[in-house]
Amino acid sequence: MTHYIALVDGNADDHGVVFPDAPGCTAMGATHEEALRNAVLALAKWVGRDAPPLARSIDALRLDGEVREQLADGSVFAIVPLIQERGAGP
Repeated sequence: MTHYIALVDGNADDHGVVFPDAPGCTAMGATHEEALRNAVLALAKWVGRDAPPLARSIDALRLDGEVREQLADGSVFAIVPLIQERGAGP
């Protein structure tokens, strides 16, 4: 199964999820768990039926300056599976 590393931030009432390797793909939720559930749906919608772009490892992401900044500001890593529907197509 393909998965992507996400960055999750938030406080007691609001959590956000971003994907460094899926630009523009974001999710939110009132709780950490809700934000991650929404992240699974957002990632699937972002990819659509196209072949998913390559995802970097946590080690590679740690070398990214923007990711380092977000981690320093309190974000944490989360692994989010890419769940794509397979069907007969149009």
